[in-house]
Amino acid sequence: MTLTTPSGAGALSGMRFLIVDDNVGTATLLSGVLRDAGGTVDVLHSIDAAVVQAGRKRPAAVVVHLPAPRDAADAITQRLRKNDALAGTRIVVIASEVGAGTEALAGADLVLPRPFSPEHVLDAVGRLVTGAKP
Repeated sequence: MTLTTPSGAGALSGMRFLIVDDNVGTATLLSGVLRDAGGTVDVLHSIDAAVVQAGRKRPAAVVVHLPAPRDAADAITQRLRKNDALAGTRIVVIASEVGAGTEALAGADLVLPRPFSPEHVLDAVGRLVTGAKP
């Protein structure tokens, strides 16, 4: 299955993404849709490794999907935002609880609710990194 971004197939070509997810199946699904749209994707399963990798590879966006989204997502977004080299990196958090207070989740550019569809994540991330209007 090939999905397209708001700007068309391949709109994410040349962009690097980092998926942070402790669930291998979900990480594989998320990385697959970003790759199908032309992105280069790294997948990591721990916050510490993700922060180090992001600093080295400087992705266009980091997509965080963890079981305890508030605490874990706060930890990674705060650490990513402290790295000046990652000033332009977008952070997307997929959270089980979206509502009052989560829109400002520790510096995330976007908080998406669970359950999610791969198409919705691709569309949201694509629009965020390309600057396309909703």
